[in-house]
Amino acid sequence: MNITKIQTDILKSLIKGENKAAYGTEITGCIPVTDGQFAALIPKDKFFLSFGDRTPFERFKNFFKEPEEKDFQIAYEAEMIKREKATLQKFVTADGKRYAYVNAKYMKYFDKHANYYVYGRKSPVFVMEGEYIVGFILPVNISEGSD
Repeated sequence: MNITKIQTDILKSLIKGENKAAYGTEITGCIPVTDGQFAALIPKDKFFLSFGDRTPFERFKNFFKEPEEKDFQIAYEAEMIKREKATLQKFVTADGKRYAYVNAKYMKYFDKHANYYVYGRKSPVFVMEGEYIVGFILPVNISEGSD
């Protein structure tokens, strides 16, 4: 995971006054951070951001709990769709039954060898490095067959 890039980009959004950046209370030695479209767990000893008087976002714990194995399926990168404002990456399970589209720019925060998991189209795409969930990217809604 590119911890420096994540914190730099979130710091830039804080400086700009964008209100989407948030952090949460510690989860297993890590601090969760988000810009509103993705989230990552930053090891506490490598967390350098200051959110001032902002209150921690408590619902991160719901996202970073261990998912039920039957609902959590590994997904593979499929086609990319270039849109006017973003390039979307499709992740699809091996059986093709579950998939989700995400803004491809958020993939730069995670290792090239990370594994991606999906529940379905309206759920986040979870990122695992090794055996740990290190982040997630929120899905983008698109109509099938539209481009």
